[in-house]
Amino acid sequence: MKILNLKKAPSAKQLAETLKQEFSGEYSYRLFGLGSERSVIVRKSTFVGVQVSKSGNEVSVQRLLMPSLSSSIFSIIDILWTGGLLLDGVFGSPVRNLEKEVALFIKKKYG
Repeated sequence: MKILNLKKAPSAKQLAETLKQEFSGEYSYRLFGLGSERSVIVRKSTFVGVQVSKSGNEVSVQRLLMPSLSSSIFSIIDILWTGGLLLDGVFGSPVRNLEKEVALFIKKKYG
């Protein structure tokens, strides 16, 4: 997880729009949660994504190995079958790269 302290953190909606403009069709974006402290889910593929959450001027970028419902079912089966080692080995690096890429962009844009 990457935690960024920003001078003025944008709202989740503004952040989602900014990410859409910057990364265009590379990723999919959706808002998650209720109320004013919503998160943005950034998905690169069925198995690779990050969650961007805001609390005050602090923004956290956290890896999500399974950002969709269908992939979550696969994840549960994998964890039960292999202890989760397969997913981290296969999908760990792309998820870490996406986490770094999104965190770096947010830091440059709003930091």
